[in-house]
Amino acid sequence: MKNKDILLSRETLLDRVWEDSFDTKLKTVNVAVKRLKEKIDPKSKKDYIKSVRGEGYIFC
Repeated sequence: MKNKDILLSRETLLDRVWEDSFDTKLKTVNVAVKRLKEKIDPKSKKDYIKSVRGEGYIFC
């Protein structure tokens, strides 16, 4: 949570998390964030991770 309330682009997340992977795509980030959101808030009552269309994600 070092980056709380900071917009992180999909490219930034891809570089920081999957830096060693050879064949990664931006959709990889979308799927991973979706799965993370389902695990930390299965009933979608809170908005811990907000997506900003065309930009990236904000962790609240």
